[in-house]
Amino acid sequence: MPEKELTTAWTIVWVLVAFFFGLFLMYLAHLTDSPKNPHWYSALMREGGAVISTSSVLAAFWDLLLKRRLTRELLSHVGVSLAIKEAGLVSISSVDDFQGEIDWDVLFESGGPYRFFFGYASSWRHSREQSFVKLAKTPGADVKFLLPNPEDETLMGQLANMYATDPGSVKERVAGAIRDIKQIFQDGTAHLSVDVVSVAPSLPFYRFKDIALFSLPKYNSGRGGIIVVTFKKGGFLWHFLEKQIRTLEEGSQPT
Repeated sequence: MPEKELTTAWTIVWVLVAFFFGLFLMYLAHLTDSPKNPHWYSALMREGGAVISTSSVLAAFWDLLLKRRLTRELLSHVGVSLAIKEAGLVSISSVDDFQGEIDWDVLFESGGPYRFFFGYASSWRHSREQSFVKLAKTPGADVKFLLPNPEDETLMGQLANMYATDPGSVKERVAGAIRDIKQIFQDGTAHLSVDVVSVAPSLPFYRFKDIALFSLPKYNSGRGGIIVVTFKKGGFLWHFLEKQIRTLEEGSQPT
């Protein structure tokens, strides 16, 4: 018999023993008690029996139902907490303003190495221009942008489908992003790399010193409703990201 079933069986047995023992005490109290000559022990047996019988029923209700349900809920919460800890997950959120709802200033100030992978991210880049200017003036800062190769026509076609536009527009925007980034950093003291890859940024990422973000792709047009996964160094999400970065870097070309 499984241990859980054995425990349940013994619980039921002891509850029944206690319940009938309480009834037996109340029965003895009834036999020994007399309205004309009440005995103190009769009252004791009657009250004690009632307490034992009632307590046994309550104990069974607690042990067989409430305690086990509570235990399952606690174990469930513990399991979720452990999973979050192992992943290094900080938050999962839906943002309508990707540029404004995330505290990018804090992320940039946390340090590098900085690794960014996206299509062209025009709005985000323009909103973070001052962060890039400041970063460019940081001596020795390790900054790398990984962008899709604008000369890869097949890739530009894939991105055009993703962004609901035409390949020519995508190529122009990616090439423009490369020019803008280089222009910002050209007179700086940071160590900048802008490499291109023949991989569609289906999972754009923004990696800082010990925290990173994934922005999950969406297939409807329009801004807003972006799912952002934020996680920290040490969890398996971070290890996954590091592997993706190494793979992208191995297949990248400098610009």
